[in-house]
Amino acid sequence: MLTLVALISGLLYALVIYAIGLNRDQALHEKMAIEFNVLGLQLPAELSLPNVTSSTGQDWQIIDHIKEYVEPYESHDNDDATSFIAPLDAQAQPLLNQSDNRGIRPDTLSLDGAAVQAASKNGSDLRTIFTENGTHMRLLTYRLPPGAPRAYMQVGKLLASEDRIKHRLLLILFAGSVLFTVVAGWFSWKMTGQSLRATWQGWERQQAFVANASHELRTPLTLIRA
Repeated sequence: MLTLVALISGLLYALVIYAIGLNRDQALHEKMAIEFNVLGLQLPAELSLPNVTSSTGQDWQIIDHIKEYVEPYESHDNDDATSFIAPLDAQAQPLLNQSDNRGIRPDTLSLDGAAVQAASKNGSDLRTIFTENGTHMRLLTYRLPPGAPRAYMQVGKLLASEDRIKHRLLLILFAGSVLFTVVAGWFSWKMTGQSLRATWQGWERQQAFVANASHELRTPLTLIRA
């Protein structure tokens, strides 16, 4: 029973974490697609898949028609405090001037050189990193095509709140597993006792019969021995 509870809890935890990560990465790709449209760049194939609906309910093709309503370098999801957008120059340095620092959090911005190098080689890179100060974040980096006003674009999301959710979920599953094991163990013990009651009563009757038989046989055996 303990093994079964552990397997179910582990599977549930893995599914929830997978769903959270899938939703987070989709939001990062949506943000990157919007930034491509803001800059008037052609969307890469992975950012313009057909028949894919964004988390806001909009089709990717519809995003092509909304760039005129989108302020550059703004955060477009519901957790602005944990997201940032970072345009980079050819030296992979952040462009944080007065005209394009909206939506960027310089206090949490920490660029990853390996991510930029991978994006420069492969066109894009998606990874989870820890910054020098221990900040946990998910980072999506794209190399922009030649002629673009930026060389690279990074969108990221701080994972502190996600880590807290994972920790709480783990505690809830552990507490639930312990409670279920205790309750199920008590119920199993009670049901086992009820199912063995008839056997126990039969054993007691057998013991009583043996005791009575030995008592009844004691007198004749004594006489025979005498």
